[in-house]
Amino acid sequence: MKLKLKAIVVVSISMILLITLFLSFLRPVLLKESSNLDRDNTLGEVKRIQNNIQSTMKDLGKVNRDWAIWDDTYNFMIDQNPLYIERNLQQETLENMQLNFYIYIDNQKNPKLQLEYDLEDNEIVTLQDNFYKEFLPIIERTSSISDELIVMSKNGLAMASFETIYQSNGEGPPVGTLIIGKYIDEHTIRRIGEELSFKLDFQEAKSTMKTNEQIRVEVLNDQQMIGSILLPDYSKESFFEISFHAYRNFYIEKKETVNNIAICLVITGIVFVFLTIFLLNRFILIRISNLSEQLYQIQMEGNVNSRIARTKNQHDEISKLENSINQMLSSLEEKHDEVSELALYDHLTELPNRYMFYQEAANRMKGQIEELIVLFFDLDGFKQVNDTFGHEMGDQLLKELSRRVQLIVKEKNGLVARYGGDEFLVLFDQMDPDELEGIVQNILRGIGRKYKFDNCNTFVTASIGISMYPRDGITIDQVLKNADKAMYEAKSKGKNQYVMFHEIND
Repeated sequence: MKLKLKAIVVVSISMILLITLFLSFLRPVLLKESSNLDRDNTLGEVKRIQNNIQSTMKDLGKVNRDWAIWDDTYNFMIDQNPLYIERNLQQETLENMQLNFYIYIDNQKNPKLQLEYDLEDNEIVTLQDNFYKEFLPIIERTSSISDELIVMSKNGLAMASFETIYQSNGEGPPVGTLIIGKYIDEHTIRRIGEELSFKLDFQEAKSTMKTNEQIRVEVLNDQQMIGSILLPDYSKESFFEISFHAYRNFYIEKKETVNNIAICLVITGIVFVFLTIFLLNRFILIRISNLSEQLYQIQMEGNVNSRIARTKNQHDEISKLENSINQMLSSLEEKHDEVSELALYDHLTELPNRYMFYQEAANRMKGQIEELIVLFFDLDGFKQVNDTFGHEMGDQLLKELSRRVQLIVKEKNGLVARYGGDEFLVLFDQMDPDELEGIVQNILRGIGRKYKFDNCNTFVTASIGISMYPRDGITIDQVLKNADKAMYEAKSKGKNQYVMFHEIND
């Protein structure tokens, strides 16, 4: 099939595919973008609810801390003076505090006072005698507590603040724990909804919601989404859900726009096909065909010394492309040897990489050598260096470490290679065990010396695993695998040491 006919077929098919792609793929993608905007918007509203609850709990903690270090509270825990209740826990005070319950517990975990205030009916009510027991497991965990938690109490889910009672000057031992709280009920949820301009629903969570995912946004239909926040109590045994419905305004608007664009695209596509075929045939197809044939010939020959013939008397993008291709071929020819070399070396440390290590090990195995020694080592504490000083400092450390190890290894005709990350390989020919031990100790000492970079000093150590060919494997993969096992054994023994693979099995 001629290039002209191919162009007609390709352009026509391309336009058909473009329209089909838009209708079947890009359209959902565009709609998904608007759906994501709706989701992000709804998620933001959910986070506003979550922030409101967290802010309420923080405020609860601030109030509790003020009461817990108040000397009157401290004295009340000692003498139970009724004047404390008459002066400080009257209806007006409780109403201003907007809290549901107050529990005073002494160091023997006995309640000194339990008080509840009904925020809807604005009256003081009596708590159950054993109401305080719901909170004992929390305060029994420590002798001093200052925390805000969501707790499932006998009267429902509640935000509760726990504070150890001290004197205001910090003197004297603690005399108990003050617990204050607010129920998370329809009254509380309605108040939050009014503050944030939402109509909120509150109910026990379904089993499918009982996960670690505290906030969730789900699509209900093309018109609405549901935003929800999961409220588990501190024990993760009770789960409640606050949710609301939100309209998908972005999605509805985008859907109508995309449908209109699709109609325009079909009409425009038909016109574009005819115009493109005409222009391609008039100005481009012949030259492209010639260029394509030349490139195909160069590709088939695989000869980077070849060049394409430039079109005469033409100074346009295609002629620039021809010139660029020739420049590229020239660059490929110049860089061929350099690329071949780079394929065998690590660009950061300039050490041989794992591929060159494999080649060198294979070459030595093919020779008359009777034994090869492989060291596989991994740095201890390198991640902390990266986390503390940054990856740039980590790269400098790897370079300096490579230089130190290479100086030691070269003395024994060894090869050191970077396996990847902070893992390195060392290859030695057969040597005396005592001599090997001395070299390994030198490597450990060299790696463990202080690294100085600008105004920063740091240390790393290494865990080394050693295996031997053919004692520990008849292939390089087996030897490396066993060296790796020995290295992890060295780590498990405390790091900054070496382990011989055959010693693991002995």
